[in-house]
Amino acid sequence: MSQHNRTFNFPPSGIQCYNYGYRAVSHKLHKNVMMRYVSFLICAIVLTGCASGPPKVQPGEQFAQKGAVVSAPSDSGWLLLEHTEESIALARPYPEQESVVLNTYYFWIGETVSDDVFFEKLIEGRKQVGDEKRFNQLDVSYQNTTFQEQSCLKYEGVAEYQQNTDKLPAGSAYFTNRGYICRSKLDNASAILMEISMRSASPEMPEQTIALGERFFSNIRLTETQ
Repeated sequence: MSQHNRTFNFPPSGIQCYNYGYRAVSHKLHKNVMMRYVSFLICAIVLTGCASGPPKVQPGEQFAQKGAVVSAPSDSGWLLLEHTEESIALARPYPEQESVVLNTYYFWIGETVSDDVFFEKLIEGRKQVGDEKRFNQLDVSYQNTTFQEQSCLKYEGVAEYQQNTDKLPAGSAYFTNRGYICRSKLDNASAILMEISMRSASPEMPEQTIALGERFFSNIRLTETQ
């Protein structure tokens, strides 16, 4: 496996609570995904900011989307922030002003001749749309791997929120995330992101949260169906 260090931004879209306006990726990758992530976390903690509030999910409840079937964690207390044809987002608030988001996202990259070119195109495209004014990427790494026999990038990173922190709950200075971006079984020109993200006052993701993410990933089934 090869490991590199470059700015790694995440697939995006514009959101207000859980009434999200997703746009398909056409000839370039989405941008503003970190604001998508911030919106998820605000809704998870400040539920009064969302008109009707996100619905609760049952432990182990399954959700289908393009290219995957996703299972909710086996414990209670999770909220469904999003379920569209292309994306699923589950969130749960924790003590000490922390919150966790589990999400998947299907998006188009484009036809490529090899896995190397596919992921290089993905990385370079995301590098170009990073919001450096708002987020200071403190650390990021990724490596080539496989997941359910699909070629993937495994990544992890931490970013510091740079401005408008008064709009977030106290103790929300850092965003940590980790996960996989894999070539989709449904469409070889598309990818599916699987991620666990955390908002907290610490730049470190706790071991129990990392373990939660690994369980979430292991219960995702990649499919060839829409």
